[in-house]
This record gives sequence, C-alpha cells and structure tokens, in this order.
Amino acid sequence: MQAGFRDALAQQRSVLGALILRDMRTRFGRTALGFAIAVAWPLTHLLVMVAVADAIGRVVPLGTNSTLFFATGIMPYILCLYPGRMMMLSIEQNKPMLLFPVVKVIDIILARAFLETITAMCVLILFCTVLFVVGIEFSPRAPEIAVMAVALTILYGVAFGLLSCVLIVLFPMWIAAFFALMILQWLTSGAMQLPSLLPTWALEYIVYNPLFHCISLLRSAFYDGYADGYIDPLYVVNVSLILLLVGLAGERAARGKLLMQ
Repeated sequence: MQAGFRDALAQQRSVLGALILRDMRTRFGRTALGFAIAVAWPLTHLLVMVAVADAIGRVVPLGTNSTLFFATGIMPYILCLYPGRMMMLSIEQNKPMLLFPVVKVIDIILARAFLETITAMCVLILFCTVLFVVGIEFSPRAPEIAVMAVALTILYGVAFGLLSCVLIVLFPMWIAAFFALMILQWLTSGAMQLPSLLPTWALEYIVYNPLFHCISLLRSAFYDGYADGYIDPLYVVNVSLILLLVGLAGERAARGKLLMQ
C-alpha cells in the first residue's frame, strides 16, 4: 500500500511537471525570452501605474516618499489581478491536455497556480530591484509583515482565479464580471487614501474587501500604526479558503460538463 502511494505521488509529480513545462512553452515559447515577456507585462503595468500616480504630483497623505506610498497601494492589486486572470483561463487554454487519461482538470489548475505564483514572485523581485537601481528607498520596517502581505495577496488572487476558471467555462460572460469585480475591488481598496480619512459609513463596507486588507497589511510593514484596528489577515485567509473550496467543489460537481466543453 505504501509503495502504491509512492508510485501515485511520483506519477502526480510527473504530470504536474509536464503540465508546467507545457504551459510555459505554449504561453512563453521555448526560450527564456518568452517567460521574460510574461514577467515584463505585469511589471510594466505596475511601474507605469506607479509612475503616473507619482507624476500627477498629488500630495501623499503619509510620509514624504510618494513612490513608496503609491507602490504599496498598487503592487497588491497587480499581484492579485494577473495571477487571478491567468488562473481563470487555465482550463480554457489547456483543454487539449484533457485528452490524456492521466491528466485531470485539477492537475491543470494546480500547474497554473504554481506557475503564476513563480511569475508573481519574479515581478515583485524585479520591481524592488528597479526601485533600488533608481535610488528609491523601499525597505520595510517589518519584513515579515511585508512577506505575509505579499503571500496573502497571491493566495487571494489564485483562489479568486480558481473559482473563476470554473465559472468562465460554465458561463462565458463571467470574464466581464471578473474584470468588473477587480476594478470595484481596486476602487474600494483604500490604495490612494488613508483609511482614517474615509467616512465611517464607507469603512463599514470597505473592510469586506480582501484587497483592502492586503494593501493595508503591506503598508503597515512600512508605516508604523497604519490602519490599526482595521487590518485582519485572517479574514483574507478565510475568504481565500472559501473561494478555493467552492472552486474545487464546483470543479468536481461540473467535471463532466467541463470535459465536454
């Protein structure tokens, strides 16, 4: 029985490895340049958004480094949007692999989740490198909190994307709803203002936005006392786990329809 479990685990590892390599070659080509372009796209999006926000010349409500303030607000959005979007398309883009009996829908989802996590980490590292090269101070006072914020953001993006990858196959119009929800989350995330400056009635609704907690947690790693009393990392974990469970349950319940699409 133990030998059978080891064999099954080895087969699963081989399947996931093959799917990751196939996904990379299909999306990025057979050279490192393709993967570099895939990383450069969200990185450029992040840099442009930060540069535009900085160039507007708006007085930041906290600190003197406007780039730091805007970057800590925009980065979680990018690290959530891109993994979520690419997770949403994972089944659609890898349907031919389901012709192989050994490949399951969940294998495709797990392979894409791993690949998107690696891509997001590359984006983060390169973004910090760019800021370092141009001489912008971007060192958190609490690195462990910054790491937690990034991890929770990617987790939420992957979880939201997993549920979306099932919904988009069953309801093709879901892609419009996905982007509408991401924009709504961005607008209500407190990325460009302090939570303490928002009306009380607005905060009562904004705290239900997981992205608000991701951004606030990241900023608290740089600004002492930021959003004290409002940040709840466990809320992001709970929402992400619920999305994962619903997505996995939906994949299992609708597996026959997913395979026939």
